[in-house]
Amino acid sequence: TLFGPIDMKVDNTLTVTSPFITNGLRILLYLAQGAIGDPVGSEIPQKFELLQNYPNPFNPETNIRFNIAKKQMVEVAVYNLTGELVVQLHRGELVPGSYNLVWNAANQTSGMYILKVKTPEQTAARKMMLVK
Repeated sequence: TLFGPIDMKVDNTLTVTSPFITNGLRILLYLAQGAIGDPVGSEIPQKFELLQNYPNPFNPETNIRFNIAKKQMVEVAVYNLTGELVVQLHRGELVPGSYNLVWNAANQTSGMYILKVKTPEQTAARKMMLVK
């Protein structure tokens, strides 16, 4: 087996590490409705929504929160002000729910960044300020 027995009654968290994640992304898994990997919370959002990252300004980590109302492909990416891709945080199918990603920008320079969350039907963007 990949994992041994896990007692999640203590704090309902599980830490997963991977040598393949090198872009500062940290994956948080929550126990929700009895399954690991379900969206945060138990209510299904009624609409697609990208919330403002928190904290903002930030150094070096910020929480990226968004809601998905239906199962669909979702891309989450950060761009610099010249439009260049800085990091692709997620690209894949997600089920309806509220999500939280943590971006660690320790290896980036201070300045303004644009966060974009894109689905086949909608795109939303927010400004983020990294201050070192």
